[in-house]
Amino acid sequence: MDKEIEFHWTKTQRGAPAIQIDTNLYRIQKRNNNGSIRFTCTDERCNASVTLLDDKIKFIRGTHRHEERLPPFHILQVVHEFRQKAVSDIRTPLPRICEQRRQYGTAAEIPMFQQLRSTGYRKRLEILPPSPKKTNIRTFIIPEVFRLNLSNEPFLIHDSANPDRIIVFASKKSLNYLDLALEARKTDIKNYIADIIALPMVPVYLVRQRFDSIGRELRMKNISFNSFTSYVRRTYINSKKFPIDSWNHFNFLGTRPRINNHVEGSHRKLKKYLKK
Repeated sequence: MDKEIEFHWTKTQRGAPAIQIDTNLYRIQKRNNNGSIRFTCTDERCNASVTLLDDKIKFIRGTHRHEERLPPFHILQVVHEFRQKAVSDIRTPLPRICEQRRQYGTAAEIPMFQQLRSTGYRKRLEILPPSPKKTNIRTFIIPEVFRLNLSNEPFLIHDSANPDRIIVFASKKSLNYLDLALEARKTDIKNYIADIIALPMVPVYLVRQRFDSIGRELRMKNISFNSFTSYVRRTYINSKKFPIDSWNHFNFLGTRPRINNHVEGSHRKLKKYLKK
């Protein structure tokens, strides 16, 4: 055979060794004395066969007379990786696992990811402890793996021993953010944040200068806002994805409608509909 045909080792539904070529699956039929292996199509009505020697395809005989039996191998591989990840990494939400596959450029080609998520949840239920019922909530033991977050920091911060049992999960970082929410309501801090929100109305050539000044004064008031100013700088000031020109509106002031009646009207209709 002049052109080498690509194939992949895999297994049948019963776990027997098999190979996949394009969208067709072949099972082992016979091992010959010369070391070659003959494979036949797993569709019993099909006479297509393949002969392997030294892990290379030597002969392909017959014609497939059926529809495609399998998705392409690279898609099956991603599906297999997703199922394994769903069980081995129970802390990562399934949508995030899907997103990780999408970042690798594979999930976009797979139309059945919604079904895969359902499969992933079922697999997780097989290894996770059952949800406690009201009758045994008092004696329910929280597994050690759920007492820590992804950074191996304490995540279970409160577990009361009274009959009503109150359980609280939170990370120290999240509690700090919650504390900042209260701090941000103070008048002086609120004014600095409002100045940052108003940057789209500042001339483009002054945006960086104004942001540096506001950020410096905000950090002087409370150093905890350093992560907030760093996020704004990274995402909107120095970002190639969201350059200043893409969100600045100074050049359009006075040229675009200033009312949003159509939006408010839509909101009223939606609220009225939801109350029915």
